[in-house]
Amino acid sequence: MKKLSILSLLAIISLNVVGTATAFAEGEVEVEEKKASSHIKVGIEPGDDSESTNPIDPEDPENPGEGGTGQTGSLTIDTVTDLDFGTFKLTSNEKILTANKEKKKNPTAQVTDKRGTGAGWTLQVAISDFSSTEKHVLKGAQLSIPKGEIKTNNIDNSVAPETFSLNVNKDPQTIMLAAKDKGLGTWADSYDKKDTQLMIPAGNFAGEYGATLTWTLSNAPK
Repeated sequence: MKKLSILSLLAIISLNVVGTATAFAEGEVEVEEKKASSHIKVGIEPGDDSESTNPIDPEDPENPGEGGTGQTGSLTIDTVTDLDFGTFKLTSNEKILTANKEKKKNPTAQVTDKRGTGAGWTLQVAISDFSSTEKHVLKGAQLSIPKGEIKTNNIDNSVAPETFSLNVNKDPQTIMLAAKDKGLGTWADSYDKKDTQLMIPAGNFAGEYGATLTWTLSNAPK
């Protein structure tokens, strides 16, 4: 009889537990979701044609560098670096000189495109004859500019222009090229000064020589 009472008690407890679980399951609320939309607007206009763009510091692109052309407009050459190859003594052999030994930073050429059209652009460079104060012309001199590294303060580097190595001559040659949908924003071609070289053959007159690099920016890819 005692054994039967214990079994009956266990059965009652079991039923109570099952009943509680069932009640909890029946008390759950079905989750429903409803969605709504809000909209964002922003307008972008071409840049201010009256403002010039500061050069980028190649070592710290987020901050402005020194110098600049002061050009204004929606497509500008912001800076091009002067080159100094120093002084050397004549020998019976050609001489290969490197640029800007006394300067810490590499030479740069910088372009800004504020048009916002993605039309692309081309930067070309050509060189004049080297002439001295005595009106001698430097014979056979060859300036070489290496392929540069792109520096920018843009977040999106996927629109970066291409850079090219050059043996610079009197005919304009492309040193930076922004194809269609490329080159938006500010871009500096920073080329290694150690590889920016001037070759001077033997057999030239002594003197102080100078030449001019002419940089031409076109408003479309070439």
